[in-house]
Amino acid sequence: MFIRVVLKIQKKKFHHKVAKTQSIYYHLFIFFFFAPEFIPRSLAGCLSGEKNLIFGTAHYFKHVHMKLIIIVAHDKERAIGKGGTLPWHISEDLKRFKQLTTGHTILMGRKTFESLGRPLPNRRNVVVTSSTDREKFPEGVEVYSTIDSALDALHNEEKVFVIGGGLMYAQLISRADELLVTLVDQHVERADTFFPPYEHLLGTIFHLVNEEKREGYSFLDYMKKNT
Repeated sequence: MFIRVVLKIQKKKFHHKVAKTQSIYYHLFIFFFFAPEFIPRSLAGCLSGEKNLIFGTAHYFKHVHMKLIIIVAHDKERAIGKGGTLPWHISEDLKRFKQLTTGHTILMGRKTFESLGRPLPNRRNVVVTSSTDREKFPEGVEVYSTIDSALDALHNEEKVFVIGGGLMYAQLISRADELLVTLVDQHVERADTFFPPYEHLLGTIFHLVNEEKREGYSFLDYMKKNT
């Protein structure tokens, strides 16, 4: 009887130690995974610095968790611009754009920024351009020479909205998590800027999650599968 009692006590102690160890590893994982920026650099150095698997994994997942969202308005032939301006004025579309992007980052090419004429308020304005003349961009605009360098600088952002132009859309559509499309029911003559072909991606890479039909246009929201 005494031996049984002792065995039960030892068994409870063993399970308690296992549970405690699991709890420690769990909290360490949560700490390293979700808050690597709070870990002292000295500790990072002790854990092999740049080659540390934990930090590398956390950095990788932060990139994955950033949502890259393309927002665009185009006509039936995918025209998005004419002479550096929007070929239409749809107040509801502009309201939707403001509502969705306010408080987040907007990523654009140089020509798109020039068409805006100024940084959009209450948003992080980021421009990608090969131009070396950075002084022509006003205060409040971040400028990068490549898309990858811009995205690397934005990896901690929750959402990044790609707002144009055609080249930016073409280079980022395959990497986007969502497509927010305003399909305008018209044909723009002599349009000079177009959204890239993406019909082949619908139903395979992106699926429709919301559709709102309005007079003369429709809002179509697509999300990448398995995101």
